[in-house]
Amino acid sequence: MPSSYKYQTELLRERGAKHSEAYGATLCTKLEEAAQPLLEWLAYLRGSHLTGTADVLLEGVQAAVLETAGCLSLGIVRPALFSLRAQVDMLLAWLYYKDHPIEWEYIQDTGEGFKLKGALIEYLSSYFPKYKQRIVILKRVKKRKEDDPYRLLSAHIHCQSSSCIPSIGNLDILIRPFEECLECVDIQREVVEYLNDILISCYAERWAAIPKAIVRATTGRLTTAQKKEFYK
Repeated sequence: MPSSYKYQTELLRERGAKHSEAYGATLCTKLEEAAQPLLEWLAYLRGSHLTGTADVLLEGVQAAVLETAGCLSLGIVRPALFSLRAQVDMLLAWLYYKDHPIEWEYIQDTGEGFKLKGALIEYLSSYFPKYKQRIVILKRVKKRKEDDPYRLLSAHIHCQSSSCIPSIGNLDILIRPFEECLECVDIQREVVEYLNDILISCYAERWAAIPKAIVRATTGRLTTAQKKEFYK
């Protein structure tokens, strides 16, 4: 092993340990708080909407939340962004494949045919009654900065601008400042609101069964007139 790699890996390990000791628990706590509505949704969906097909995707969403927290606890931001985007990919995929066992089995056998986000959103708009009108209402009262945080995550992952391109340096450059990790926590919060709005637009007619905290937080953004329109 070249001596430079030995030095770099030692420095990476040292910086990662220092970051984790100083900020790891705090970042995990903040990430869990940001993700809490999504975790409540996952518990509800596992309890009421499993079909025996593609159930593993819901487990994958929760695992991706854990991955995000773990990466940030070490100060590693780019992999955290991949895990954030995976939360969106897997949850949207579950909404489709849970009711399409033949297509899901084909994907398991061949690794081909996985539907992309645009097709999945189109499916929701076409086959979930009132989805389109509900999602429009929630977009009007969104708290997140981005209409679709998936686009922001994709820009980072695909390096679509100079600000998203990794910098050259030693291995320890992978350990990012605490402030950058906090920005990822903010993105987690945006992802959660985005997925919440999709899910409640699909299942609003079952509002009595949805966790009360989710219903309160969502409808708390609506005016009286919007509530009537949303739930009619």
